[in-house]
Amino acid sequence: MSLLYQFEKGCVALRHSSLLKKAAPLWNLLRPVYDQLIRLTGKHGLVRNINGNDPIMLSPECRGLGEVYEPEVWSRVMNHIRPGSRVLDVGAHFGLYAMAFGHRVGPGGCVLAAEPDPQNLAILRKHITLNGLQSVVRVVPAALSDAPGQASLSMDSLQSHVSDHGSVTITLSTLDAKAGEGRWDLLLIDVEGHEEKVLRGGHGLLSDPARRPSMIMIEVHPYAWADVGTSSASLLEELTQHGYTVLTLNGEPVTHIGNYGHIVAIHS
Repeated sequence: MSLLYQFEKGCVALRHSSLLKKAAPLWNLLRPVYDQLIRLTGKHGLVRNINGNDPIMLSPECRGLGEVYEPEVWSRVMNHIRPGSRVLDVGAHFGLYAMAFGHRVGPGGCVLAAEPDPQNLAILRKHITLNGLQSVVRVVPAALSDAPGQASLSMDSLQSHVSDHGSVTITLSTLDAKAGEGRWDLLLIDVEGHEEKVLRGGHGLLSDPARRPSMIMIEVHPYAWADVGTSSASLLEELTQHGYTVLTLNGEPVTHIGNYGHIVAIHS
């Protein structure tokens, strides 16, 4: 690992040392200097070895991200792909999964990363460059839904691109419009409650035995479904009508979704 990586690790270990538990005022004084040092020295990327198996280069503004990240989900999806695999990452955020996918599938594979948030998009593109994945990871600057168009995305944390209503106008597209004609091996969905809309917009893909992914990993957000007309039954029906078997991460059949978490849809 790089000297910068070792320096970061050493600083974190020192900060949380039992000998310095009462040194918070000192650390608060030194933190701006430390942050500026990391930004300057880390402009070519900070090394993170995610879950011990996937080294990536991270932009300095994301340096707070730890190296343990959704280990069960991570293991399941990474074990499903190979060099040359093709992956759809819907709701790619700043690209943590997309970066690891890109390194794993290599130049013979493809990762399509869809993300509508302007801030996330900027970091996603930076991460693709830092990791040298420009020829492997393709960015779709849109939210994938059940129909093309435009929508307002609440962006309370944004300081730019914000309308008077605290939102930004984003482009809507569909999975069918962006997936093209090739076969896909994995579909990862993390869209804050709009899971069923993504699937409905991919009816053509999911109905095609020659192209549909053999695994769909979905982060489910039941608390948000009432606002978009989704229910446990309707989401499960959307998957089963295309021949998918829906399971928990532990491999148990899913008959009802009532809590936040992940489900896995498998097509033999």
